[in-house]
Amino acid sequence: MNTFYITMKRVRRLISLLLFCLLILHFSLVTQAQSPTIQASDITLMYATDSSMNLTWTNGNGDARLVFLQSENLHLSGAGPQDLTTYNANSVFGKGDKSGGYAFCVYNGTGNSVKVTGLVINTLYRIWVFEYNGTAGAERYLKTTNSSNPVDKRTISKKPDWSASYIVFKNVTANAARIEWICGNGEYEAVFVAQTNIGSPLPDTGKAYTANSVFGSGDQAGAGWYCVYNAAKSGTTGAVNITGLTPGTQYRAMVVSYNGTGGSECYNTDVGCLLYTSD
Repeated sequence: MNTFYITMKRVRRLISLLLFCLLILHFSLVTQAQSPTIQASDITLMYATDSSMNLTWTNGNGDARLVFLQSENLHLSGAGPQDLTTYNANSVFGKGDKSGGYAFCVYNGTGNSVKVTGLVINTLYRIWVFEYNGTAGAERYLKTTNSSNPVDKRTISKKPDWSASYIVFKNVTANAARIEWICGNGEYEAVFVAQTNIGSPLPDTGKAYTANSVFGSGDQAGAGWYCVYNAAKSGTTGAVNITGLTPGTQYRAMVVSYNGTGGSECYNTDVGCLLYTSD
């Protein structure tokens, strides 16, 4: 009986010692990982729709990284991940784990790009990328900022249902002309003119164009297509007087309706160009 008791006592001690060693080993492994020293940078919006964003970035020197998005509708604040915590990602916004109360994890991996869906039209989102080292449950995060990390990016607005129509040229002289049109149903109108008899402008989604009524001085939407007018729609018709034309030269013009500002611009280019010749 005494022998059995002594033997069981020894077994219990051995089990306790084994569990203690395993616990020490666990904490040893957990503390082995060190935070990276170079944070991810240069978060870039490659393409946006009214409900999605294609994002890329330059990786730092971590084993992997997290990407968090936060909507302006949910209050823009911080998104610092907690060490020794695993964040489950989901590229559908709002489905991944949260950090800071309002930021959702949309990516957790070793790459440098993600397409995020489930976003709201014409809405600003703050985007962070956090480098980390360590395996699940042993993560050590680098929580500093870096160049273009974080950044704020906006989904685009709805494309107007129709663009401008009945474009006409009036008061054409050797160096100037007046363009008039009936407005589309967008919030804004932009006019592009090129010294050519073929082609059409290609305004980029999410980009604003600075206008100048002196031909050749405004921003370009495609080679040679200069913006000569860009303003909020006022009424049902629009007009602009342009100067700086070359006598006896053919020009081509397009009036484009669009919605959105500040990176959410969405253009309706489903409209023909009008060709005219200066005197």
